[in-house]
Amino acid sequence: YKNEIIEANKSVNWYPKYVGTKRFNNWLENMVDWGISRNRYWGCPMPIWICDKCSCKHVIGSLDELQSMVVENINVRDLELHRPYIDNVHLKCPECGGVMSRVSDVMDVWFDSGSTWNAVLKSGRYDSGTYPSSMYLEGSDQHRGWFQSSLLLSCAINAHAPYKSVLTHGFTVDAKGEKMSKSKGNVVAPDKIAKEFGVEILRLWVGLSDYSGDLKISNDILKQ
Repeated sequence: YKNEIIEANKSVNWYPKYVGTKRFNNWLENMVDWGISRNRYWGCPMPIWICDKCSCKHVIGSLDELQSMVVENINVRDLELHRPYIDNVHLKCPECGGVMSRVSDVMDVWFDSGSTWNAVLKSGRYDSGTYPSSMYLEGSDQHRGWFQSSLLLSCAINAHAPYKSVLTHGFTVDAKGEKMSKSKGNVVAPDKIAKEFGVEILRLWVGLSDYSGDLKISNDILKQ
C-alpha cells in the first residue's frame, strides 16, 4: 500500500515544508518492507506460537484465545506478559495436538511508538486531543522513526495519516556545530545563560534561530 501512504503524506502540513515534500517523501517512495520483529530478549513479545511437532504457527489475538489454548493450569490474566514469563506458556496445537512454544522474537520498538496515536488519542483514556492529531512535533532524528512508523500503521489500519501537521526541528549544538556532551565540556546550560546574560537574551537567540536546522549556541554567540 505504498501509493496510499505517499498520498496520505501529501495531505500533511509539514514545517518546514521541504522536509515533507522532499526528504520524507523520498524515503516513502524508496522504502522496502518493514520487519516489525526483532530477535532480542527485551521488548514486547510477538504473540506467535509454533508447534514443536508439526511446525504449525498460530498468532494469538486476545487473552481469551490464549487462555483457551494454554496447556498449563494457569490464569493468563495473572501473568506478566513479558519475557521471560510469557516464554513459559505453552499452547495445544490446533493441527496435531502437540505442544506449541512461543517464538523468541519481540516487536520492533518503532511499532510501539508508531501506535501511540491509537493508545493515546483513540483510547479515550487521556485528555490529549482527537485523532488524527493536530500536530506531531519532534527532532529531525524522528523523520525515519516516529513520524514514519506512525504514518505506516495509521495508513494500514485507517487509510490516512495520524497527524494533520508535523513540525520538525534541528538540535542545539556548540559553536562548531558539534553535539553537546559532558565529556567534551561543550554543554551550554540554559540556567547558566540566564544567570550570566539574562533570560531575555536567551529568548532573543531562540527567536532569531532557524529551527529547521541545527541551532548553534555559545557564550560568544550570545555576547554578539
